[in-house]
Amino acid sequence: MRRFFRLLLALSLPLLAADGAHAADATYQAPIGRALVELPVPPGFIEPSRSVPPLRTLGERMTPPSNRLLALFVSDSDERDAREGRQPGMARYYMAQTLRQTEEQALGGDDFGQVKTVLRQQYQQLLSSVAGTAQGHLDNAMREIGRDAGQDAPNLKLGELRGLDVFDEREGSISLLAMTKLAIQQAGGQVLEIPIAMSITTARVKDKLVYFYAYSQYRDKTDLDWLRGTTRDWLPRLAAAN
Repeated sequence: MRRFFRLLLALSLPLLAADGAHAADATYQAPIGRALVELPVPPGFIEPSRSVPPLRTLGERMTPPSNRLLALFVSDSDERDAREGRQPGMARYYMAQTLRQTEEQALGGDDFGQVKTVLRQQYQQLLSSVAGTAQGHLDNAMREIGRDAGQDAPNLKLGELRGLDVFDEREGSISLLAMTKLAIQQAGGQVLEIPIAMSITTARVKDKLVYFYAYSQYRDKTDLDWLRGTTRDWLPRLAAAN
């Protein structure tokens, strides 16, 4: 997998700008329909679209077709490693997305209240219902990445997507924790399983729908604490910026 990513990165390394995006930027602007949404850059992270375009491309490949990627935030150290040709660890990162079919529509407060009710009451059923679709999208994304790199795509399988709890709810957002496992088929037939934890936030910003995902490789409950904390830190900054 690491060699595969290096090949993808090598496609664009000669084209990289010398400066790129800076971690000091307080927000990253993303258009949704006619609205311009300010997405706070988490401390210690950076949006790599200008400095490392292959990372942005990877984020777009991993975004389901129903959604559009607004921003990918990677750690400063991962951005630096990728920019200098080393393999980024990507142990933690964030993605912000929106739903394509609603971009031109206004999402009112009452409608969003109904969205929150459904998510609060049925999040496990909703997560289970998208599991098959998520695996199909992952397969397609890997084929596209393999085509870009001129290599066979690695065989990745998603495990059960299991909701843990709704840990934060505000007037303009609702956030839940979930876990899954990513199984990677290695040379020789061995399978490497990587537990992944994530926070999934659905938010209403300027009457637009924003999904905010924070991901972490899971080692112990401190990773869940980090997901809760970083999401709760981000949400007031999102409200203040918009």
